[in-house]
Amino acid sequence: MSTIVFAAHKDAKFAKENGTVLDPSIPPISLHWKLPRDMADPSLAFLSRARRRSSSGMAAATSSIKRKREEAGKALSTILKGRSSHREGEVSPLRSASDVPPGVGSSGGSAPRASSSVSQASAVSIQESVQDLMSIVRTPAFSAADKYRVLDARDKLLKRQRVREQDLSKAKAMLGVCPDMCPEKERYGRQEQRNLSLFEMSSNSSAYEVDHMRAVKAYARSSADQEEPLPFELRPGKVLRMTMDHLIMNVAGECNEANVSDWYLFMWDRTRSIRKDITQQQLSDLTAISLVEQCARFHIHCSAALCEEDVSVFDPKINDENLTKCLKTLEYMYDDLAKDSKGHAPHEAEFRAYDALLNLNTGDTLRKIQTFRPETFRPEVRSSAEIEFAVSIFLALNNRHYVKFFRLAASAPYLSSCLLLRYHTQARTTALEVISRSYAIGNKTSELPLSEIQSWLGFSSSEEARQFVRNFGLEATGDGRTVLIGRALFTAPEEKILERNSDFLVRRKLQGRSISECYSEFYC
Repeated sequence: MSTIVFAAHKDAKFAKENGTVLDPSIPPISLHWKLPRDMADPSLAFLSRARRRSSSGMAAATSSIKRKREEAGKALSTILKGRSSHREGEVSPLRSASDVPPGVGSSGGSAPRASSSVSQASAVSIQESVQDLMSIVRTPAFSAADKYRVLDARDKLLKRQRVREQDLSKAKAMLGVCPDMCPEKERYGRQEQRNLSLFEMSSNSSAYEVDHMRAVKAYARSSADQEEPLPFELRPGKVLRMTMDHLIMNVAGECNEANVSDWYLFMWDRTRSIRKDITQQQLSDLTAISLVEQCARFHIHCSAALCEEDVSVFDPKINDENLTKCLKTLEYMYDDLAKDSKGHAPHEAEFRAYDALLNLNTGDTLRKIQTFRPETFRPEVRSSAEIEFAVSIFLALNNRHYVKFFRLAASAPYLSSCLLLRYHTQARTTALEVISRSYAIGNKTSELPLSEIQSWLGFSSSEEARQFVRNFGLEATGDGRTVLIGRALFTAPEEKILERNSDFLVRRKLQGRSISECYSEFYC
């Protein structure tokens, strides 16, 4: 017996079909062929790449991934071997019904059964499709485009053999096994599409190339025709924790005037992707809660730090929408944690208070706090300093106690002050109207020291106070130390006063701390 190795599959096929007769005078010889082991089982290549990518701190995740890869390899082999045994008019049990052409293997309705020739043609088409995908999977890949093509073919094969649970009562949430901050296929795909952020690109190469250690999974909008993700497309809790730590430690502090737009879009998109992975896996443990809390802190910080940016860079409405979603998700998580008796989140009071501070102009905010269900809204949370502060500032704003409002705002922590910034113009407008009516009798005018207005309304300087009152027709006197007050002088501005950040009420509370500390669990 002799062994002959061919470099290409087509050469081996030609030899098998035409090489059995060496001499007409002797009987035909028997030819047997096989594929090398590393080509017949493509999952081995995927497993080796997964091992190289895994870090030393991910030993447990690597073991799980190895098991999944081996199962995937067996599934791929089953697909290849099982296609030749299809009986006429039948569909492989490894395929979903959506992959079957209309009329093939269908017995419902009044439509006639497909003919034998149609069934055979459909089966051949399916067979060729699988063989094409397997051929792509076995192709050596060197460029990013080739690697993406191979990984995409692998995913299509795995999705073909996936069986969905039809009984919702038995269905379980999928758990991710991706060991990286960004799945491998997405990294190569976004490099080819030139859809990388400057925070993900390699600094050691002049070419447009992804940095595999810095790439973070991008957010993909859900749609009706979007397929369920595969396990290695979802990141488990430990990897999500690693991803958030990377964003906080390596990206959060990189914001400057030159890249503020790119920075905000990157941080917003990647934190939204983290939240989506949490939702798709239905995670509700303390790790998932802390991740959503940090997403909320990011949006709270941006609501003040970027409030003066153009709407094309930072849209406060969209930011508030995402913040509201974070707080609503946390509310459900806190309730579920309490119902399941799995403990309590250590920062629950903080974020319950943020929800109240975000909705001070909503009439049922106080009622919502006072009527929380005792089984979910714990007494220690209700009586916490954060909730008491939210109630006090709600009453001050709604009762027009402007002096008390700004005194409370001055004593608030940094993130609470970021949320209260949206009410500064509202409270100051109400205060000036009240002052104009209270300090001037009838049509008379009176002078009020500018320093008093600065102190009462929490301005950072007398110049800031002077510019603000000018919007309402109130001008400073000749020496600039007093403001002329009168009912007839007060006029509401025609245009909306743009919100500006405050050094006295907001920025100074950072006290030299980094932005990363604002998002962490240790400083709020």
